[in-house]
Amino acid sequence: MPEEHNHLKKFCFLEYYSPQRLAQYYCHLKAIRESGARHVLEVGIGAGVVAHILRRAGLSVLTCDTEPELEPDIIADVRKLPLAADVVDFVLCCQVLEHLPFEEFSCALQELCRVTRGRILISIPYASHAFFCNYKLPGGRQKSWVRHWPRLKDKEDMTPGHYWEMGRSGYPKSRIVKSILSTGLRIIADFTPVEAPHNQFFLLETPGE
Repeated sequence: MPEEHNHLKKFCFLEYYSPQRLAQYYCHLKAIRESGARHVLEVGIGAGVVAHILRRAGLSVLTCDTEPELEPDIIADVRKLPLAADVVDFVLCCQVLEHLPFEEFSCALQELCRVTRGRILISIPYASHAFFCNYKLPGGRQKSWVRHWPRLKDKEDMTPGHYWEMGRSGYPKSRIVKSILSTGLRIIADFTPVEAPHNQFFLLETPGE
């Protein structure tokens, strides 16, 4: 494999498809299904698993990435999408925005808002110490919860390529929420899956919805 394609190797191994990653995929698919969307834009396609499942389910899916070797439908930056306004019902942009300087976070969200007439699901890394639990109540009802304690170190153990992560010094959840709301988007849900406790999801709705 050529040098520039070496990073694609990770998609070919079982280790990549960890229970935590599969839980994230489930969150993506559940949010899209519950929205009733039929036209989806996925920004940051990774291994292409979610797009494949959505297409098999009969949805129209556009994929976008900056990496040509991933073979997206559109090669573009999330800050400047070559799409008309209100062209899709749902935008999926997970584990992408932390690759931009935080000063450009709201700009990217505004661009995602421009191209959709519906909802946006984003996820970002939650740099925290997490304690989580799954348990069953009498009668078989299952419950789960997650508790977080922020990592206060700066960037000592940050994932390469990340400019910021929620929970790091200077990036509390309150700052992320404030930046989202400044774009005019509404937060209709925010959650951390117990199976993937280091991923913070925000389900957003455009002002016209």
